[in-house]
Amino acid sequence: MTILMLLPSTTTGITLRESLHNYNVPQLSSGNTSCFLMSWVGQYSLSRNGTEVCAFKNQKQQSIEGADELSYSVIQR
Repeated sequence: MTILMLLPSTTTGITLRESLHNYNVPQLSSGNTSCFLMSWVGQYSLSRNGTEVCAFKNQKQQSIEGADELSYSVIQR
């Protein structure tokens, strides 16, 4: 399974880091949006201007932790 995280293309200062292998995930742009692609087996941390705001941890299922002021939604299909 691949998870797609969509952001408005005007969003700046966002970094997604794959924690297990210690690399930054490239941000892909298309029209008015940009996105990050994540694998369900990885562990990721999402940072804005160098401050971690969200963590995606693999524990045989995907677990999402976020800061109190972060708003997000999960779409399942």
